Amino acid sequence: MYVCICHQIRDSEVCALANSGAKNARDLFRSLGHKPKCGRCLMHTQTIINNICSNKAKSTQPAQAARPKSSLPSFTSTTGGCYAPASGSL
Repeated sequence: MYVCICHQIRDSEVCALANSGAKNARDLFRSLGHKPKCGRCLMHTQTIINNICSNKAKSTQPAQAARPKSSLPSFTSTTGGCYAPASGSL
């Protein structure tokens, strides 16, 4: 699908450049040797880049191990730093 009609830029190109390190629409246009003309594509282009960057960030975070369910009662903090059993846990 075309993202920028003025320069015939497709979403696949935007994704590829975002995966290569483009952080915003300005980086994208510079990489392609263009400048925005009408500007209608900028918001959609930035959304695609943001989605790619956030997915990359999620995939680089270490996976959290699932914590086993405890059979111990749960406790909640009360004033003064003391802990009391949560209602219904005993």
